[in-house]
Amino acid sequence: TVQGPSNKGAASCGTHCRPAGCSNTSVETCEFEENELLMTVAAEADPKLFGPKAELRSFIEDNRELWQEAVDGQVTGEGSSHESLQRWRELHRDYLDIVERVLTGIIAEQG
Repeated sequence: TVQGPSNKGAASCGTHCRPAGCSNTSVETCEFEENELLMTVAAEADPKLFGPKAELRSFIEDNRELWQEAVDGQVTGEGSSHESLQRWRELHRDYLDIVERVLTGIIAEQG
């Protein structure tokens, strides 16, 4: 089990416990079964990240040609230009920002 607010960095109830996620209704402590919070977040993240109207799916689709360019460069052994590498860094940062925003929202919803 994971202790709530008193355990820094662990799962927390905030002002209430969700019956599905907690075995304790006290505001002071909230216990999650091992990996239960992780599995809950993962289940909620899947459609929010990869669903038909998900922001991440749109982001990948919008940058499809750049993804293909990288694959082609690897296959042919030509690699990528410095200019392309800089763009890849930006794409990767944008990708991580989207994922972080979605996961942070889910965790906030879970309390």
